[in-house]
This record gives sequence, structure tokens and C-alpha cells, in this order.
Amino acid sequence: MEKEKASIVSKKAKLITLFVIMLILAGVLVITSLQRQNEPDEIMNKSIVINDYSLSELESITLMPKDEKSVIFVRDESYLWVVKGEENNYELIQNNIDMLAYSMISLNAISLVEENATDNLQQYGLDNPSVILGGLTDGTELKISCGNKTPTGNSYYAMVERNNSIYEIYTSYADVFLSSFIEYRVRDIIQAVNAEDITYLAITKPNAETIVIAKTDNEETNSPIINFSNHQLTEPLKSNHDISIEKLRLLVENLNSLTQAKDFIDMKDVSIAEYGLEKSHIKITIVDSNQEKILLLGDDIANSNLVYCMIEGDKTIYAVDKEYVEYFTTLQPMDLILRFLLLVNIDAVDKVVVTKASNEYTMEIMREITNDDADKDGEPDAFETYYINKMQVDEDSFKETYQLAVGMLVDGIAEDQTNIEDSEITIEYINNIDGAKNDTISFAEYNDYFYSVYCNGVNEFVVSKDEVDKLLVALDSFG
Repeated sequence: MEKEKASIVSKKAKLITLFVIMLILAGVLVITSLQRQNEPDEIMNKSIVINDYSLSELESITLMPKDEKSVIFVRDESYLWVVKGEENNYELIQNNIDMLAYSMISLNAISLVEENATDNLQQYGLDNPSVILGGLTDGTELKISCGNKTPTGNSYYAMVERNNSIYEIYTSYADVFLSSFIEYRVRDIIQAVNAEDITYLAITKPNAETIVIAKTDNEETNSPIINFSNHQLTEPLKSNHDISIEKLRLLVENLNSLTQAKDFIDMKDVSIAEYGLEKSHIKITIVDSNQEKILLLGDDIANSNLVYCMIEGDKTIYAVDKEYVEYFTTLQPMDLILRFLLLVNIDAVDKVVVTKASNEYTMEIMREITNDDADKDGEPDAFETYYINKMQVDEDSFKETYQLAVGMLVDGIAEDQTNIEDSEITIEYINNIDGAKNDTISFAEYNDYFYSVYCNGVNEFVVSKDEVDKLLVALDSFG
């Protein structure tokens, strides 16, 4: 009993202590809140106004980045920023220049560091700074020099010429003042490409066959072959092949990254051959709903991870990321296509005949029309009975075996020549489409691991013997 009383007293003491602590914390929060309410006013009071002009008073901006060529921005008749004195003017990012303009005309400093500074500018990084000049309509010139970061790393040193005073300015101002000319230029070499919008794309490389991708019309045709893509590889293989949607999107992703310029090259008074662009290392032709462009990729730029690039017929030379150039350098046809050997629609097939030497295997679908009235798909109802080697089987068993035939994947290009007369195995798909030819696949010995494959007489690929053996083993299991 005494222990229970002691336990109750102990719990009460803990509750009282916890309540006192909560009261103290509440008091601290109230005091802290009251102090923070005054902080914005104090910060505003401490800020030093350096420039306070209206945007209409600013008529020019001279950008003088450290160790770079100067550029002057002026307004044209449409009140858009352009580069002064450029006959073929650059395409500029207007919002970025507006940000530069606003930063100049409404510049505030955190603190004054030194008045009438003339010596020891090096300690502030102001002996060789990035400089911004602003020309006002009344003839006044605003000159702001931006130097190093302060020791805290949260601000920068800047100098205003009219009083040679050095200030500590906010990082947000310095980020703008230290920007290179490239930050104000549109870096898109071409318009962004969307995979679905491509109508034609060709990749030409020296000593290699051109890779061509073309958009196809996949409307219903008189063919039992299934097409999964709206784009096909039309060159350099002997026949057209569906492009993998995922692989096409990867290609486009690399193309869009490639065509974001890393720099703009000041073209000297020399031929484009000096940049490796007259006989380009890679030529990419792009045609889509928005554009028709030919992209030329030239020599590597010394001491960098960049490559010279230009649009055929244009005068601008760009520097682009070598990482994305290498994607196109190594790209092969097999990297793009769906690797199914031959996808024959089961609904279009009545019979499949597989032969190996003297053995013949059959897969057959008997369809009995049960209702002449067309169903939702426009086809009459049919009752299907499945046979393998003339033995009736269930639907699942038939389709699993059929999948082993149509699901075969090619493993690569057949480099060595074989002869169709030497074929050891054939698969014939007998279809039920009026006027359509039956499809035949023949397998000839290639080496110990692969068959050389002939699809309707055309030899392009090799297929693993294991793939074919799986089908034969499955067929053997049915009688």
C-alpha cells in the first residue's frame, strides 16, 4: 500500500515538473516571435540603397565579364533587347537580360566596406573584376564592378565607380553580375524534338552505313504481321523493322541534350574545315512537324570534353557535350529495333508447320462460325478448337507453344554468308487473309551456338539455337 502511495506521489511530481517546463518553453517562443517580428525592419534599415532608377531610364547595358569579350545590349523598335552592332543578331533570353537590368537599377548593399578605395583592390578581387555598365537616358553611366566572395561565403564585394566605394552585396545580385554572355543567349541549336513527331531521322557516319528511321502508316493492311511501332528502321538492313519505342525515346533524349549548346565559338576568318565540319564526323538529319535541320558534328575541341557543331547552311558554330556525341558515334541498328524475329498475329493464322529433317510438327486452329452477326470488333463469333500434331489441346497449352515460335528474338546481324538451301529447320505460318502470302522462316547452320535465319527468303540475323530448341522440345511433348 505504501509503495502504491509513493508511486502516485511520484507521478504527480513528474506531471507538475512537465507542466512548468512547458510554461517556460511557451514563454521562450513568445519572446522569440516578438523579436523576429522586428527583424525585417532592422534588415531593411541596414540595407544601403546604391541605385534607384526606373527601367525606362535604362537604355543600354554593357556586359564586360572577366576575361571575355564585351557585349552591349540595347532595345530595338519592339522594345526587345538585342546585341548592338550585330548584323545577324543573336537570339537572346529576354527574361535574363531584364533580370540584369532590374539588378542594376535597384541595387542595394548589405554594408559599406570601404570608402574612396583606390589601393589594395586585389584583396577584394576588384583589380580584375567583371564589370557591368548601364547607360541612362540622361547620359549618366552606372558602373558596377563585381569581385570575390566575402569570407562568410554568403555575399560578394562590389565597387561603384561614382564614389569608388566598396560594398558587400547580396549573392543574388552577384550571380547576375558575374554571368557570361552565354547565359543570355538561347542555347537551343534546334527546337526540342518529340519522339512521336519525328517523320524522318538519318544518322550518317564515315565508313558506316547510314541509319534511317522513318514514320510509317500503320493503318490496317493486308498482312498478318503485327506492328508495334509507328516508326521503322528503313536503312541499312535489308528489310524494314519496327523501332523500339523506348529506344527511340532514348535516342531523342540524347539528341535534345546534344543540341543544348555549352558554348558559342567565335568563328575565325577560316574555313569550317578547320573545325572538322566540312566533312563532318557525324551528320544527323532531323525532320519533324516543326523543322527540317541537318546537324553537323566535327572535331573535338582541344583540352575539353566538347565537340564543334553547326547546322548545315548556318554560320554559327557551337560547342556541344562530347558525352552525347559518343552516343551517336557508337549507335548501331540493333540498338534501335524490336528484336522479335517475326511476329505473326495468331488471329490471322490457321496453321503452323514446323519441319526438321524428316520430322514434321503442326499447330492448327479450327474455327467454327457460331453466329454470323458481327460482334463489337466487326467480326462474326467463332468457336476455336486447338490442335498440336493433330492432337486436340487446351487453349493455354496451344498459345504457350505458339509463343515460343513468334517470341523468338534475334541475337545479332549475320556477318557470314550461309545458304538457304542448307536450312535445317523451317516454320511456315499459313494465314487466313485473302490475298496474303504465307510467311516462312528457315534456319541454317551458322556456328555451334547460332542459326542463320531467313525470313521469307531474306537473311539478316542470327538466332540462338537454344531459342529454336525450346520450340522443338515443346512440340515433341505433344505425341
